[in-house]
Amino acid sequence: MENFNLLVLQTIMWRRRWRRKRRNMWVHAINIKKPDFEIFRHLYPDLLEDEDKFNGFFRMNIEQFYRLSQLVGEEIQKQNTNYRRAITPEENL
Repeated sequence: MENFNLLVLQTIMWRRRWRRKRRNMWVHAINIKKPDFEIFRHLYPDLLEDEDKFNGFFRMNIEQFYRLSQLVGEEIQKQNTNYRRAITPEENL
């Protein structure tokens, strides 16, 4: 009976340690990889090369997009922090 109680106690302590370890993650691994998979970073340079595709994606031509970016860019621009990179005004548009 004492062996059984010892086994139950060890199991309970193992679960507590495992839960503590599992929740001790500051940033999940998938969020670390997130900047590599952003649509804007991969798609935007290619869209700049093809004006028809750019127009179809953003529903405006490149000149209008840059003009809009200049007009509202300072209003929607955020600062970088120690914890994350700020989204650029072009990404926000």
